[in-house]
Amino acid sequence: MSKHTPGPIEVVEAKTLDNSGQWHIYLAAPDGRKIAALWGNQTEKIANAHLYAAAPNMLAALRLVIKLMDDGTLVRDISKDGKPDWALNSLALVRDLQTIQAAIAQATKGNTP
Repeated sequence: MSKHTPGPIEVVEAKTLDNSGQWHIYLAAPDGRKIAALWGNQTEKIANAHLYAAAPNMLAALRLVIKLMDDGTLVRDISKDGKPDWALNSLALVRDLQTIQAAIAQATKGNTP
């Protein structure tokens, strides 16, 4: 079971009460609970909020790529094996998959399987 808040996570903008013209930006869980507040300039807060809100979907997408590779659904194009750079491309794919696996590990650190 995952310890992180499942998606979808909503980005909420709320006007401040002090008439400063600023907006509070926070993230809300599917049940409406506030789970994070963001600080910084307005443009950065909004961009970061959308990035953080997308994290559960990005994690699911990365897990799908690994699953597709593991079960053989996603394979390299063997029609290019006769070309001299196929081995280098295969090595690059392995490095990319390791990067994906490292991102999954970082995102799930502290989660139970």
